[in-house]
Amino acid sequence: MSENPYPSTVDDQPRLPVEREFGNWRSGPLQGFILAVIGGSIAWFVIEATSPVFLIPKEYHLEELGPPPEEVFAHYAAQAKAIRQNAMLDMTWVGAFVAGMLALGESIRRGCIKPALLALPIGAVAGCAAGFVGSFARSALNVDELPSLFETVVLQIAMLGTLGAGIGLALGLSTKSWVKVLVSGLFAGILAGVLYPAAVSVLLPTTATDTLIPNGATNRIVWIWISVGLLGLITTMTCQSERPRNDPVKSEQVT
Repeated sequence: MSENPYPSTVDDQPRLPVEREFGNWRSGPLQGFILAVIGGSIAWFVIEATSPVFLIPKEYHLEELGPPPEEVFAHYAAQAKAIRQNAMLDMTWVGAFVAGMLALGESIRRGCIKPALLALPIGAVAGCAAGFVGSFARSALNVDELPSLFETVVLQIAMLGTLGAGIGLALGLSTKSWVKVLVSGLFAGILAGVLYPAAVSVLLPTTATDTLIPNGATNRIVWIWISVGLLGLITTMTCQSERPRNDPVKSEQVT
């Protein structure tokens, strides 16, 4: 009697190996960390070469002592606008290059351009949104020239949390569970916002951390590496998490 080549029950089916959850994401956490740091370093170079792009117009400069209140108000309004525009542009570079590098590595491993095509524009938009959210939080808190440590942490959490959620979305759309990756990116951004001031106070004790986009080349690269390194590590770790298939798909019985 010949063996039936068509399995008729679930038990008869060959067991599938543990499947990579979220669409077979192939890039590991270490690769994600390295690629994110490379993307962040490229963004740092562009920012150092171009920033600030937006300046306070000359007509809003305060060139005399005791100017009228309306001139002072116009000056600070123009200053807030320049800060917002520069933050949005600088964070656009960060979002685009970091999301683009992470997705490019995945595209190469998959042999598919889809992750990169999705992530690059979404990362750019997320970075722009992060700069806007950070500057909006600055205005909402009425932060002056020297914000407190608490205000600095809140601003960084608002900005980096938005960036992390956007990069998580950019990567997650190439997986089966974009919500989980988005949340992991949000968590990584919040963690970076908390850790950055503490890390700089230890590594660069004489450096100020009271600006939305850190000033100074060394301070800025430390800020970028901490932020994007955590984003690359945590989001790719989430993408590549594993679970056993507990519910094998039933096949039709072939008679």
